[in-house]
Amino acid sequence: MYPINRNRRLRTTETLRNLIRENSITANDFLVPLFVVEGKNIKQEIQSMPNYFKMSIDLILKEIKLLHSLGLKSIKFQKVFLKYHLAMSLENYLKIIGN
Repeated sequence: MYPINRNRRLRTTETLRNLIRENSITANDFLVPLFVVEGKNIKQEIQSMPNYFKMSIDLILKEIKLLHSLGLKSIKFQKVFLKYHLAMSLENYLKIIGN
C-alpha cells in the first residue's frame, strides 16, 4: 500500500537540505583545458573538440581573465608549440597574476 503521508522533515529548511545533500558541484571543481600555439592573434578551432580552440598567448591571457571573472580558477595548459621561451613567458605571467 502506498503511504498516504510522505514525511519531508529532512527537507524543510535550506540548512537541513545542505546537510544531507550527497553531491554538490561548484566552480572550484572544474578544470579548463587551454591549448597554446605560438604566434600572435591566432585562434584555431580543434575539429575533434567543438567550441574548443588553440590560441596564441595574447588571446590565452584574455581567456584567463574571462575564466577568472566567471569563477573558474583551475586551468590546464596543453602546449602545442616547441619554443621554450614562449612557454616560460606564459608560466612567468601566471606566477605574477597568482593562483
